[in-house]
Amino acid sequence: MVQHSRKASRRTGDQFAHPAKGDVYMRRGGLCVLDAAGFAQPGHEAANLTVAGIAQETTDNRNGADGAVSVPVVRGKDLHFIGNDSTDPVTREHLNKPCYIVDDETVSSSHKGNARSSAGMARDLTGSGVWVEFI
Repeated sequence: MVQHSRKASRRTGDQFAHPAKGDVYMRRGGLCVLDAAGFAQPGHEAANLTVAGIAQETTDNRNGADGAVSVPVVRGKDLHFIGNDSTDPVTREHLNKPCYIVDDETVSSSHKGNARSSAGMARDLTGSGVWVEFI
């Protein structure tokens, strides 16, 4: 029970800012991931990454230490459009199943022997990309 009056804080649940890993450059619109220590970096092929969202600004931390700057990202219940890997593409049979991070603009249908982290659920598909729900 609240013992004293206090300001009730509120914000939308789809916009966040994460401290950037040192020596990284993230482009606006790119898939942003968190490493095991919680630092943001561009999406890339690796195990044990967590999707943070889509970078809302270009963020340059190439000359900074871990956490020197933050990258604003958006995620939430909306679907996000990401390119489809040409060598291991998401197809209609993969819809409503996990898809996997290849890089900061591409997803794949395969985890490649657990070398790729999950991007989320592939919800729809066009000729130029995949609509992904981050989970």
